Amino acid sequence: SPSWLHQNGQCVDTIKPGLSTMPNAGRGGFATRRIPAHAVILPVPLIHMHTSLLEIHNPIQYDYERERYYYLPDHTTAQQQLLNYCFGHANSSVALFPYSPGIHYVNHHANPNAYLRWMTPSSPLSQFHHDDWLTQNATRVLEQTKPGLQMELVALRDVNPGDEIFIDYGRDWDEAYQTHVR
Repeated sequence: SPSWLHQNGQCVDTIKPGLSTMPNAGRGGFATRRIPAHAVILPVPLIHMHTSLLEIHNPIQYDYERERYYYLPDHTTAQQQLLNYCFGHANSSVALFPYSPGIHYVNHHANPNAYLRWMTPSSPLSQFHHDDWLTQNATRVLEQTKPGLQMELVALRDVNPGDEIFIDYGRDWDEAYQTHVR
C-alpha cells in the first residue's frame, strides 16, 4: 500500500530516461513529477570496491611452460569504463558505484538543480546506511562484504515534470572532460 511504502521504502520512479538537453551527453534523466526543493529525488545505494578492480592490464609476459600470461599491477594501461560511473577521490583506493534506477542518467551541469548527500537518519532506508563507515579508513571499508553506504539525490530547487536532472560532477571531472574533448 502507499502508506506502507511511505513508511518503509522510497519511490524510484521519479526519473525517466530521454535525450539529454546537453550537447553530446546522450541520454539524460528527466523528472516524472514535480519535486519540491530539498526533497529526495532518489535513494542512491552504493557498491564499494577497490579501484584496482577497475584497472586494465596488458599482458607483459607469457609463460610457455604454464601456457599463460602474467599481469603485473604496476603496468596499468587503462581503466574500465565503469569507473566513469563511480564516485570517489583521486587519492583514495575506494570507488563507489551507485546502482539506483535512473541515477546513471543524471548528467553534469555547471548550474545543477540537484546534489548528492550521504543518506540522512530520517530516510526510510537509513537502516541500510552505515554512517560509521564514513569515519573508517579505506582498508576497513573495503573489508566489508555487503553494501552499507547510501547517498540521496536531492533537489536544490523546485524541479518540474520534464525538467532534466543535473548535478555538478566537480572540478576534477570538468577539467578531465575538457582535456578529453580537445
